[in-house]
Amino acid sequence: MSQDIVRREMLNVKDQVGNLSISLIEQLLEFGNQQEQFVILEGILKNSVYGPMIRKQIQYFSQVVTVYYQLSLNETVRRHCTKQVTDFTPNDLTRWYQRDDSLRIEGEMIFDESVSLMMAKKQILTKINKY
Repeated sequence: MSQDIVRREMLNVKDQVGNLSISLIEQLLEFGNQQEQFVILEGILKNSVYGPMIRKQIQYFSQVVTVYYQLSLNETVRRHCTKQVTDFTPNDLTRWYQRDDSLRIEGEMIFDESVSLMMAKKQILTKINKY
């Protein structure tokens, strides 16, 4: 599930502590955990906003892989500019950018800009296959 779709498209709420998407994402994680073998939550999940809920929820999953991209602002903007369609600008990214905002969850995989998509994919699959 995409945090952006839940927060921006479904609920149209700001990305701040206490927003309605936090509880809906929590309910979707619970539902997914009961119904599916795999649940993927993706998005820019600010530790201050989503961290407490995510740390609470992961205790109910038997296997968890968390991934954080620690990118410079320049690399973040560069990657953003490769997207076909977005509804925010590089200036917006500059205002929102937070360096080192990982969830600080044990075993969290942290990738920097030197890690290619293929390298990240290989490392993530290797970790998943350990389970």
